[in-house]
Amino acid sequence: VATVKIHILPAVGVVDLRPLAVADPDHLRTRDLPAGGSAAGEDAAAVAKAILDGAITAEFEPIAELATGRVVGLDARPRVATLPHRSYDAWLADAEGADLLLDFELSAFRASLSALPIIPEDLFLEFEVTQSTVAEGRFRRAIRGSVAPRVVLGFSPLAPAAAAELEAADPGGVLATLRARGIRLAARDAGPGFESLRHLSKLSPDLARLDPTLIRSLGQTFSSHSVVAAVVACAGDVGARMIAPGVESEEQLHELRNLGVELVQGPIVGEPIPFSELQPEPGMWDAPRTWTPGDGAW
Repeated sequence: VATVKIHILPAVGVVDLRPLAVADPDHLRTRDLPAGGSAAGEDAAAVAKAILDGAITAEFEPIAELATGRVVGLDARPRVATLPHRSYDAWLADAEGADLLLDFELSAFRASLSALPIIPEDLFLEFEVTQSTVAEGRFRRAIRGSVAPRVVLGFSPLAPAAAAELEAADPGGVLATLRARGIRLAARDAGPGFESLRHLSKLSPDLARLDPTLIRSLGQTFSSHSVVAAVVACAGDVGARMIAPGVESEEQLHELRNLGVELVQGPIVGEPIPFSELQPEPGMWDAPRTWTPGDGAW
């Protein structure tokens, strides 16, 4: 099988397809990726090109306090600006298959961090990352001390081997190092399943994000109310503030408030904001775009 050599700069986390002469050989390592017209080779080349061309961007979905309506954080939504459009999860799968997951997520993370100098300093930024990537020192070094307290790293129990990967990589060390630097953690896709609750317990996060499917069914049956109440109670037991994503209606807001949920996001708060539309003015973040606490939604 023919191969193409891709040179990666460990210190900066970008794929370098340029001649070796322009890079410092002390900071290069070489990987062989399938080529020759194979599907795997095409996927690998597409991932490498997206990293090199700076095609990985992000949008930012506002997160608001349910009690006040004030926006307190942004949920970063990376995307790859190429045609035809493909989901970010599909790109992640291709990057993992090409052994470029670390480089791909690092590029997406840096694109997301670019929002921090623009938005008010009291807003946090949440970024979902795989456990294998955050266990790498190259990724953790990308979080400089000045921005660390504003960064929330989100982990999903739905990722392969999510429950044990961080522990296997460095028992207790990775999470402790992150927390010591002021970085907060979030458990994403929290639901009633065993793996989800185990994930919540093991991670002991600062924030927990409800599974969006629970929000869609909220209020339709008594059982959906009970399930959400149980997950919120579990999050409270580990000291996590609960985020409800995908909130669309005032009825859902009313239910969530009664259940003790503190933070919400979704269409009723505001649609994802492209990087080009971010503004430093505090007024943009005072309350959700479509309504204010005075509308009776609270």
